Amino acid sequence: MQYIVALLGLGLSIDYSLLVVTRRREERAAGRSNDEAVRAAVKRAGHSVWFSG
Repeated sequence: MQYIVALLGLGLSIDYSLLVVTRRREERAAGRSNDEAVRAAVKRAGHSVWFSG
């Protein structure tokens, strides 16, 4: 049972990190610098990840 819970947690964390990375890439494609893109990605996706976690 603990094995399944650990795998579920790992899967969710990977999914959430991919969401943030995707947002960062979108911001970079829009022409923002790397620092600005990271800030915008965390601002946009960070709330969703925090609330879901």
